[in-house]
Amino acid sequence: MLNIPKTYRYLSIFLLCFCVGNHLISQNQATNELFEVISKLRQDTNHNFLKTLQPLQSDFSTIFSNEETAQSVFEFSNGKWVDIDKVSDKSMKPLNSSDQAIIVSANKKELIQGITNGLPEEYKILSNHIKEDVEVYGFQYLNSDGSVQKTRAAFFKVNHRWILIPQTFMAFQ
Repeated sequence: MLNIPKTYRYLSIFLLCFCVGNHLISQNQATNELFEVISKLRQDTNHNFLKTLQPLQSDFSTIFSNEETAQSVFEFSNGKWVDIDKVSDKSMKPLNSSDQAIIVSANKKELIQGITNGLPEEYKILSNHIKEDVEVYGFQYLNSDGSVQKTRAAFFKVNHRWILIPQTFMAFQ
């Protein structure tokens, strides 16, 4: 066994705990913020709040691994957002106002392994295109029996704000 001084062992343990703790705090903060977004979507009329989630062109470079992909997904996304007023006002709302919402998310490593954590399976394709530190978020509305009523995905946290890229996976089909 290596003879590592106690000071270095304690310092290593401290740094490991600090890094893990910061990651958990960051994840918890993102989850809380997304619950706030969901709350606003539940009350949204005429997509007034939903439209604030439309990404800027610069957001795509933050999420995707290269400029060609970023530009391609930007163009795809714009096509979705152009028709946003044609989407039902109920699309981002639960069937009943009392229905519970849960957050689902997956990072690049999980998606590479085929783990979606509740995101639709189609989102696994993003593993080939997103940057290492990107997390893809979504939420599920649950029925009273706990079964999934509907899932909405492709929320990203970019520069301290939330954006939505509807059906992102379709940009790669």
